[in-house]
Amino acid sequence: MPRTYRRVKGLEEEIFRLKEEGKTNREIRELYGLSEKQMKNLITRHNRREEKKAMGILPRRPGCPPKGALGIQSFT
Repeated sequence: MPRTYRRVKGLEEEIFRLKEEGKTNREIRELYGLSEKQMKNLITRHNRREEKKAMGILPRRPGCPPKGALGIQSFT
């Protein structure tokens, strides 16, 4: 029985490598024990991140507010 994953972000790189090799979403889901919803959400989040990168929007680091937020001033 395949392991069920709760945090699939760590598998993202491997999942997209398998997709490039020609595996279907169903085959990948069954391999890792993911639900259909987990797989759809993973692909949606990945595509959204890639679109932002293509537009030149840099990803934020978790826990680090953007400059100027909350009264933080940048001294450049």
